Amino acid sequence: MANLNEIRARIAQHGGFAKLNKYRVILPPMLGLNGVADMQTLDILCRSVTLPGKAITSIARKTNMKEFQIGSGYTVDTVNVRFTETSDYFISRYLDAWQSLIVNNSTYEVAYRSEYARDVVIIALDDAGRPIYVVTLLNAFPKSKILVDMSDFSANTLTEVGAIFEYEDFYIGTANPGNSEDFTNPYILNRPIHVVEPLPVPPQLSRAPISPFSPF
Repeated sequence: MANLNEIRARIAQHGGFAKLNKYRVILPPMLGLNGVADMQTLDILCRSVTLPGKAITSIARKTNMKEFQIGSGYTVDTVNVRFTETSDYFISRYLDAWQSLIVNNSTYEVAYRSEYARDVVIIALDDAGRPIYVVTLLNAFPKSKILVDMSDFSANTLTEVGAIFEYEDFYIGTANPGNSEDFTNPYILNRPIHVVEPLPVPPQLSRAPISPFSPF
């Protein structure tokens, strides 16, 4: 059994332990809003994100009367992203607008995937803020918006909103911990980060007329 000094030395060889709160999320900007400023706002307000997982599918194979499983493909898990909402509900409006690009709220027309699917980048950082583990979700889009629970008993609680993202696939890049270059440099990864393309201008969200409120 390893002693304490050996355990510390082994962990130190890998730069210590990974921190769950050291990360960035790069979501596509939306034309008609504030472009790069929106990307930075979404990144700053991101409260949590799940890294994607992969499950190997299998089929049965039989030889010499013995049956066993062999790999046949794989499936990927959805990714959950949660944000702290602003007082103008910027995050909700961004997600609503993105989903309106998929299914138009007025005409109910379904768009082509190329019109709304964009890459999303999740970056795990070290203690110095350098990229260590970079995951790119290919052709992602918000399938579901996580509901916000309003409550009379949450006067001092910050509002959270989130989304569940579907995507085609993902790939992983690993940056050099000793490299101080910014993550936007495509050469610090085993495979370059795609330039996150902006979303088109969303259709006007349909709004039902608001009747004057009367408590009587």
